[in-house]
Amino acid sequence: RFPTIVRPPWPAVARSIATVQEVPAPLGFDRAMLAGLYPESVSARLTLGTLPPLPFALSASELLEYPYGCLEQTTSKAWALVLLDATRAERLGLPAPVDAERAGRFEATMARLAAMQADNGHFAMWPGSDWTATQLTPYVVDLLLDAREAGFSVPEPMLERALARIGEDLLSGGNPHYEFDHAEHLRLAEMAYGGYVLARVQRAPVGSLRALYDNERARLESGLPLVQLGAALTLMGDQARGAQAVAEAFGKSWTRPDWLGDFGSPLRDLAAMLAIAQQHGLAQPEHAAQATTLARELLGRDGSEPGERWISTQEHAAILRLGAALLDAAPRSFAATWEIAGTREVRTGQALVSRAFDPAAIAAGVRLSPAGDGPLYALQDVTGVPRSHVASTREDLRIQRRWYRTDGSAFEGGRLREGEVLVAALRVESSGQLHDALVVDLVPGGLEIENLNLSDARQWDNVTIDGVTLSDRANAADTRYEEFRDDRYVAALRLYGGSPGRLFYLLRAVSPGEFVVPPPVVEDMYRPALRASGTALPARITVAPPGSAQ
Repeated sequence: RFPTIVRPPWPAVARSIATVQEVPAPLGFDRAMLAGLYPESVSARLTLGTLPPLPFALSASELLEYPYGCLEQTTSKAWALVLLDATRAERLGLPAPVDAERAGRFEATMARLAAMQADNGHFAMWPGSDWTATQLTPYVVDLLLDAREAGFSVPEPMLERALARIGEDLLSGGNPHYEFDHAEHLRLAEMAYGGYVLARVQRAPVGSLRALYDNERARLESGLPLVQLGAALTLMGDQARGAQAVAEAFGKSWTRPDWLGDFGSPLRDLAAMLAIAQQHGLAQPEHAAQATTLARELLGRDGSEPGERWISTQEHAAILRLGAALLDAAPRSFAATWEIAGTREVRTGQALVSRAFDPAAIAAGVRLSPAGDGPLYALQDVTGVPRSHVASTREDLRIQRRWYRTDGSAFEGGRLREGEVLVAALRVESSGQLHDALVVDLVPGGLEIENLNLSDARQWDNVTIDGVTLSDRANAADTRYEEFRDDRYVAALRLYGGSPGRLFYLLRAVSPGEFVVPPPVVEDMYRPALRASGTALPARITVAPPGSAQ
């Protein structure tokens, strides 16, 4: 007997319901949220508290389990390691972290970041890439400073090079970002964030911060850089300007463009603004209403009906940082009694109670009875794999995958013999520019992936697929990064409106059997609701042993 790993052929979805209890009342789990999902794939969570109904615990879990690792994703995932100590994990209803495992994962993250740092102190967006995303360098430093304060061992040479680079950039007027539509905002936003992390170690030039606030803040297009600038001014002793900057950031109605190039979103901005204000004693009572607004924006104007949602790693990290800051502020508490499958557990003095359940526990009965003053905010979260998959019908983003034999002829389905090789061809199209597209193509059972780049380029000189000669495929897409994993092909690329990107890799038949073929998926990493899935053609594939009849 041999162990077999069984994996769903398409991604999981996330659903949420949020409700407000002005008068505390018993709360159960809405089983309708499980409809249409494979029961064994379901993870459900019920949360009730005095904090805004944001998925703090779910964001922590999603970050810890996120499978990919550009500079931003690597840094965001590390924030979950830094923030989730035993106390916060217990408050969020998460398993207590194992210290050795937590420290080991953090050490591996530091090694990855160190390998991505360029000689000038900035960082590459992807491992092995020469593309440095300078606007993310303050984000990395912010993490390193939080980690050091939390007691982690941080590579001081890496931190010092980054701080020195940020200081030089701030004094020289920032980086131009000519390739972006909102270049001036990015320049100023990077300087504001850089000033903030420098101020955290008392190294920010106060004159530069004041000049940035007095003369250039009007050109900002979102509120987060202004809060970062206000916190920096406050930390460097200019409380008057600092308070004015924070008040202006929260008081102004910002019309943030759909895509700014800062890896963020309105949700990320507001969560991070609230977290920074809370962390540095700049929060005001009226900010609480904006936190509730943030929850509405995440879950929709009316979160009382189950709805699928998609959250980026930037958003998850900002939500978790806000949750940690709010919990550390010792908010209003209440008491609650869990009743689970006939057992009772009383919790007192809590600002937040949260627990995960599987479908069996939900079927056996889950009830949470609070006691205390309202309002209380309830959140029900479910993630699971749908029983069926429907290909995307959107017109602004499309992905298609076809398989071909090594002579360039189309493979229309049927049987493959062990050892046979196919060329997988992906065609991705967007009606507008996508700077941060991520393609994930899961490999069906019975096949294993091979890196086309490791084959002899000359054998593909006369093979043309979808108008691309495979020996010249490097020019078929603006590919920033590729991974050839055991179970999937992953590519990060930039898409241009009206110009398709074409990607290629090899598949080899290795195990007999009949297997479901997963559909390909593409998403914008920082606008994750902008996603599309293709049709699996063929829907199934059969691999036969060598020598068997076709």
